[in-house]
Amino acid sequence: MLKICIAQLAEIVDGCLRLASMPPLGGGFEPVGRIVIDCNLVTTGDVYWALDGRGYRGATFTQQAFANGALGCVVAGPCIEPWAGKFCIQVADTNHAFCYLARCLAETFVKQPAPIVLGVENEAALLRNLAGGDLSALEDIIQRQARRTTLLAA
Repeated sequence: MLKICIAQLAEIVDGCLRLASMPPLGGGFEPVGRIVIDCNLVTTGDVYWALDGRGYRGATFTQQAFANGALGCVVAGPCIEPWAGKFCIQVADTNHAFCYLARCLAETFVKQPAPIVLGVENEAALLRNLAGGDLSALEDIIQRQARRTTLLAA
């Protein structure tokens, strides 16, 4: 779990915060849970980060993430209408914002379990690569996620 609130997360990634018409109980001060990039791994209180890759658009799965209990989502492009009690943060580029967040949290990957869930082996090592700006590692993770999502849908 991150030790920041929704408004702080939006500020860190230079995003535009949009609360639902019936916002989370704490409004912009609601604490952020884990950051998850696979809508199928989302649990109550998580933030779904909608990454984009070759032939894969993470924003397609925001509704599924909300259904699985996501508190909010981070998207690029048009802002997603958040469900009641939820939020959406709109950023210019989800992949770059994700790597920037990983860079900001890099020290936490060593001291405690990472508050970011990639859904792959060697998460800590991959997060360190992402923190260094390795977008090819991120694309590899996105493609694995795309294959996993396709298999689950079949």
